[in-house]
Amino acid sequence: MYKIFSHRWTIGIIVWILLVIFQIHGSSIGFYAHILQAPDLDTALIGTNHSFQLDEWAVFTPLAFSQYFDGFSYFSHVSRAAVTDVALVYGQPCWDMITVFRPFLWGYLFLPAGNGLSFFWTGRLIFLFLISYEFGMLFFQQDKKISLSYALLTAFSPMVQWWFSINGFVETLLWGQLGVLAVNGYIHTSLYKKRILYMLGLAYVMVAYAVSFYPAWQVSFAYVFLLMAGWIIYKNRKNTYRTYKDIFLGIILICLTALPIVHVLFKSWDTILAFANSIYPGQRRDLGGGFSFDWLFHYILLYMAPFGWDMGYAPTGAATFISFAPMGIMLAGWNYCKTHFRDSLTGTLIILLVVYITHFLYPWPNFLARVTLLAFSPAARMIPAIDFLQVLILLRVLSFRPIACSKKTTACMTVLFTGFELWMVLPVIKPEHAALWIIVVSMFSVCAALYILRLRHGLVLFIVLTAFVSGMAVNPVARGVQSVYGTHLAREITEIAAQDKGYWIVDNGDTWNTEHINYMNSYPIMFGAPTINSVNLYVYWPRWEPFGLTEKERSILNRYAHMNITLDNTKPTKFQNPKGNSIIADIVNIRLNIGDLKKLNVSYVLSNRDLSVMHNDTVVLVPLDAANGYTVYHVEYK
Repeated sequence: MYKIFSHRWTIGIIVWILLVIFQIHGSSIGFYAHILQAPDLDTALIGTNHSFQLDEWAVFTPLAFSQYFDGFSYFSHVSRAAVTDVALVYGQPCWDMITVFRPFLWGYLFLPAGNGLSFFWTGRLIFLFLISYEFGMLFFQQDKKISLSYALLTAFSPMVQWWFSINGFVETLLWGQLGVLAVNGYIHTSLYKKRILYMLGLAYVMVAYAVSFYPAWQVSFAYVFLLMAGWIIYKNRKNTYRTYKDIFLGIILICLTALPIVHVLFKSWDTILAFANSIYPGQRRDLGGGFSFDWLFHYILLYMAPFGWDMGYAPTGAATFISFAPMGIMLAGWNYCKTHFRDSLTGTLIILLVVYITHFLYPWPNFLARVTLLAFSPAARMIPAIDFLQVLILLRVLSFRPIACSKKTTACMTVLFTGFELWMVLPVIKPEHAALWIIVVSMFSVCAALYILRLRHGLVLFIVLTAFVSGMAVNPVARGVQSVYGTHLAREITEIAAQDKGYWIVDNGDTWNTEHINYMNSYPIMFGAPTINSVNLYVYWPRWEPFGLTEKERSILNRYAHMNITLDNTKPTKFQNPKGNSIIADIVNIRLNIGDLKKLNVSYVLSNRDLSVMHNDTVVLVPLDAANGYTVYHVEYK
């Protein structure tokens, strides 16, 4: 086993190449095969496509595929059928400097869609695992077993797997850890040739971290990585600065980091302003608070989420790390009481943990939230950082090999831990599922306590099982992209879009004012069809001004939006959030009178209902082709 680990990087790269060749990935795009009544085209070989991961398979991946039809431009003309910055927002592949700092998008630029998707998925997973292992070796006393445990709990955490493709969370972890490793490498070498390389690497990592462009997670995790880098610098402060060359390298670091960021700011400044002035996410500022104490321990409910167990809420919204909380704090306290052993890093991590928990539970003063930038991290987004800290604390304490608890102490702490976990989670469980959850939570808590407190020789195996059940089983093992490009409907849209760059909309069917998202909204862009109501990353005002918008309607449209359009030939056009509820921030419902299609310059409509009966004196919808339960209509204006 240890010989295998000594060749881990070589093995990882070989595995990555093989997976890319065979187009293996973890995307849920196989869900399209079931929507389009072609289940034989499902890409999932093992596991399940999850519909509520729609930000991946119905938004991010369609945007990536659409870039093949737009020359991998920084500003797409296919997404939302208007000039759209897809490079900064959602980080899509494009021929620009920004993509230099997004290496896992390079596959899209040089490979077919299936191989590019595989390059993106498998490369990020393999490198996150390997870098996490190196990170663990640095902070966990070179303990291979604990470092392996950490890599598993990180790369295969529910947080990573449920949010694997979008919002740059994998990049946040990967580049954050790699930055800390670069700082450590810089300090522990006296050769300036190597110091230059480490400094260049650190500059690259800092830019890559910045262009992930999702402050809700970037800010809270940045404090964790800065703290750990700062601890390394403090412990090795005599080696940090050697000569004037270090000052020179520091200046180079600042310049190399600033130049790409200035380039991105220059190209995307209008996009940044659009986001900043939007209702959502621009006005999303959070002073913290609003959550109860029990939410800190709901991680255990993610244990069976991949298998469809009802948690009481969507697993994506509650995704975090399996932290075994509060076991890390309990073990640290017990170890200190027994041995009076002090570790400055563990203590500092606990302090940061307490700060984060206060932000999670209680509102902060406006000034404090803004000056710390935690106003950009909503309280709900603090849970992953809190649990990540508790994973670090637990494994850091275990790396010092604390004395195993006695049988009596283990029994008492196990009972306390199990009872505490049940007390925290049962109130959110539906009564009809309570019995099953009591069994699962009890088994997990008892095993976790026993392996952490006493039976540590089996801890790695228990963590492997935990990672498999809660994380590895989340995404399917899938192959290819036939669920997207293998249908008759796909060929029809591709043929039309190749000949006519007219604008499309996707009709939402008979449902109006819904809380649900039409999964097909971004479907046509994967074939190069400019689609008005594909996900609107930010509002395009020139399109909607002809409607004479009221202030309320402008507020409804001014957001990142999943835009459901329902065609109607009797009622006037209307804009609304689901059931008038602006809390559902990223959904906009539009009842569009067919007489207003000309205002949007629509040429084609994709719908799963008969629209040929919808006509008036100015517009007719002519069916072109029907396939896979959907019909393409050509809009003819009289």
